Amino acid sequence: MPESSDAAAPGDAARHGGAARRRVRVNTLRYRIRRIADLTGRDLGTLEDRVDFFLAPRAPRSASTL
Repeated sequence: MPESSDAAAPGDAARHGGAARRRVRVNTLRYRIRRIADLTGRDLGTLEDRVDFFLAPRAPRSASTL
């Protein structure tokens, strides 16, 4: 699902491109994005939440390393 969150750019054209890059249908991508929002309570339509999803897998595992 991380790939789906990367494709969550606003606009239908961006979703079509994101779906094509992941070789899934646009409706599948929409479902995954909606599912991510339901599970996390975050809105991938906002820049702040998209940045958080982009940075989360790249962040150190332990907060004590900061």
